[in-house]
Amino acid sequence: IDVASGKPAERQITTGSIQKEGKFKADASLPGIGELTAPISYYKGTLAFVAIQGDITAAPMYNDSRYHNMGSGSVNLMKPIGESVPKAGAGPQPVARLEKPIRVDGTVAPDEWGKATFSLSGPVNIFPTAQRAQGAADGATTWISYDDLGAKVYLGCDSNALYVAAVVTDDRHFNSNTGEDILNGDVMQVGIAAPKNVHWNLGLALTPDGVVFHQAEGSTNSLSQVAGYAVTRSESAKSTTYELRLPLAALGLEPGAEFGFNTVFLDDDTGNGARYWLQLGPGLVGRDSKTAPPSKLYPRFILAK
Repeated sequence: IDVASGKPAERQITTGSIQKEGKFKADASLPGIGELTAPISYYKGTLAFVAIQGDITAAPMYNDSRYHNMGSGSVNLMKPIGESVPKAGAGPQPVARLEKPIRVDGTVAPDEWGKATFSLSGPVNIFPTAQRAQGAADGATTWISYDDLGAKVYLGCDSNALYVAAVVTDDRHFNSNTGEDILNGDVMQVGIAAPKNVHWNLGLALTPDGVVFHQAEGSTNSLSQVAGYAVTRSESAKSTTYELRLPLAALGLEPGAEFGFNTVFLDDDTGNGARYWLQLGPGLVGRDSKTAPPSKLYPRFILAK
């Protein structure tokens, strides 16, 4: 992590020999080195984890014994300092009351939103896990780095609404779908486990025909008639910004209420559909009858009164 900016940095941090039995022999001066795991994807090598200072304490280490017997590790991706990711089963995290009205215009202004609630910046947040290492020559079907896909997520509330925003770093933007099919392209997907066992599954995407909002699950009430939303794309910055305003009354929430929250950012690098995604927690993508209910899987949040 670049301490001055809090942004990801890529640096060589360690080298050492890879033994045939799959153990890593650390130099005496290095911090603790974890055991090597099974081979990963394209590299035909092994993966280890090196303890470092910062909010994330693991970094990938690659070795390809076809070319040399040395492993090299680099901090390819670290989330910005101070943004811990909420976990299911932990106590509810507060959703702060916003100090000024939000303009839902696809711009996350610091004087409106303040600091991000959390960051999803992989590789631990990338799923399926097989997509965490480069597997294609052009890198188009697997996740490579923060520049490929990473997100800062913002949550806030007032007396009437829950607000969700995200600034997503994404080198390529594709989504030409409509309706529920927007969930198979570059999209922000939001899951809310509300009281009375109501699960809201919402998608927000920027398509060639404009911004599309889709309610895949929820009550019979349609949020599309009352929600506020915007998406903007900056090709120069390679980023997409999402903003969403959801009335509390429509969600079945009120100030002080506790609820489950999840979000997923799917990535389509070719225009042929999303192959991997960032997720806060399980249960929103790939959920089936055997999956635990969202109320059990989602991190818990509580609205400010």
